[in-house]
Amino acid sequence: MKYKSNIALSIMEDLNELIYVSDLETYELKYVNKMLEHQFKLNGASDWKGKKCYALLQNKDEPCQFCTNSKLTHNDWYEWSFYNPVIKQYYDIKDKLINIDDRNYRVEVATNVTKRIESELELTKQLKHFRIINQCIEILYYSEETDNAINELLSIITKYYEGDRGYIFTISKDQEYTSNTHEWCEKGIIPQIDNLQNVPIEVVQVWLDMYQSQGHFFINSLEDEIEKDSLTYQVLQPQGITSLASVPLKTKSGLIIGFLGIDNPKNYSKENVVISAVSRIIYEFMNKNVMLEKLHLLSYADNLTRLKNRNAYLTLIKELELKTLVYLGIIFADINGLKVVNDTKGHIAGDEMIVEAANILSSIFNEDVYRLGGDEFVVVQTPISEITFNNQIKLLKEKLKATKTVSISIGYVWSEKCENLNDKLHNADHLMYIDKERYYKKK
Repeated sequence: MKYKSNIALSIMEDLNELIYVSDLETYELKYVNKMLEHQFKLNGASDWKGKKCYALLQNKDEPCQFCTNSKLTHNDWYEWSFYNPVIKQYYDIKDKLINIDDRNYRVEVATNVTKRIESELELTKQLKHFRIINQCIEILYYSEETDNAINELLSIITKYYEGDRGYIFTISKDQEYTSNTHEWCEKGIIPQIDNLQNVPIEVVQVWLDMYQSQGHFFINSLEDEIEKDSLTYQVLQPQGITSLASVPLKTKSGLIIGFLGIDNPKNYSKENVVISAVSRIIYEFMNKNVMLEKLHLLSYADNLTRLKNRNAYLTLIKELELKTLVYLGIIFADINGLKVVNDTKGHIAGDEMIVEAANILSSIFNEDVYRLGGDEFVVVQTPISEITFNNQIKLLKEKLKATKTVSISIGYVWSEKCENLNDKLHNADHLMYIDKERYYKKK
């Protein structure tokens, strides 16, 4: 099995996080990404393939006492933190089960937080700073709702600096606009978030320049320091802003993707240790959540066709079994002659046939198509009227008749009320096999 093509894909290879996949029963490593190879000084697959995860990664002779395998599920990430004594680094870790070819594997994503931890330890010299930063970390890392967590963090940091309003802006990918995405206001302060969407980047260009040269943008007195005809003054003055403190949200490569700001801070005095630390925490948190979401989607996507995969299908069925289903349409579809094509023309030609079948199905049924593996697909639609369902079947047959490069056998059922989902699935599957027998008898 080609684990790098079927599991990792290029998204996992290029990440800064350490990622590996191991067999849940044997603990054998099946995949590690480039960053893990680099961190553990491994020279390619020959250094790790087939080895036990606990032996290579933890230098142990038997499974780790703290192994999380028994706590893992297919649906949710299990989160924990760990100091690895082999490479002497701190990590925030997320583990999850993935199903490949009906076998469970453990996937682990480890984010190196050593610099953050060491920075926090240094800040213990200033206990008040440390407590605020640690509180912000806890909010972000233990909250289940991202937006609420960020807003709560803005509340803490704004109160710490005795400000009126705390906010986050993000910059558009084309670098032409910036928008206020999160905001917290002290009592009596008028929210501005709705008025600060798609602001031309020229309005904050002075801020961006200051971020590059000084690492922050600070106005002690708007009236004394900013020219009245400047864009900065014209934007800030109507909001009742007399002073502000702001730091950038930066990627590891130095690209500014937004900024964190506080209006009218009374306790700033150009001290930006806490606000800068919080901005880095926010960026790491936002970046990691984007990555995890991509990885989650990847575990539910078929690598070849980009349709939803068997894992997504099984998850759907579990959800539907808990509901009373009405107006349900099910289609089982199976490519005819795929094995012959693979044997005579090669697997590339076979893959092309699979992709064409997927394209035909998805052109009609959109997001309701699942590839179960090999040559087998299934469509589950609910609710859908009988007329619409039958029209889709008619269109599918017309498209299959028109194409000369792929043949598909189908079986389908529609039910106004479904009391036993498994029976309906079995019926559709059975009708598909009848259609396939009919096809081969014609041949």
